[in-house]
Amino acid sequence: GTSFEYVATDGSVDSVPARVFLRIAPPNSPPVITSTPPSAVNGGDGGSFAYAATATDPDVGDTITWSARLLWATNFASESLVLSVNPSTGVLSINRNLAFGNFEMLIQLTATDSQGASTSQSFVVRHDITARTPLPSVVGASYASATTTLGAAGFIAAVLE
Repeated sequence: GTSFEYVATDGSVDSVPARVFLRIAPPNSPPVITSTPPSAVNGGDGGSFAYAATATDPDVGDTITWSARLLWATNFASESLVLSVNPSTGVLSINRNLAFGNFEMLIQLTATDSQGASTSQSFVVRHDITARTPLPSVVGASYASATTTLGAAGFIAAVLE
């Protein structure tokens, strides 16, 4: 830092000298969000969604804290939704019965550094139950063929007795 001294006067009497100390610090830069959010949730994904957001901060030593807000949602009551973000890791989770139906939601994710500078990323997540992976027909197929067909579609074949 630096300092200087000054004296005030009214033309007749001088004040006691005063010293001013200045510390000039570089400006604080906000974090930069480096991840790209997904825009759709497949209808077959069940009851959860997660996005691992990442960010960097150009200021050495700054730590990043994450927060999230649901700005709007269509086709379901927002109180049926659990939107949470881990403040340390930036993992955003949405938990609800995603099989409920089609919906859209606008989410704002914010990264704030330890000096108070922040940046936000807003994105829309769409859920379309018609996007579910169709169950392939394996009626009449051999077990080996059915297992291969179901596995290729992302399903696990099992025999129930």
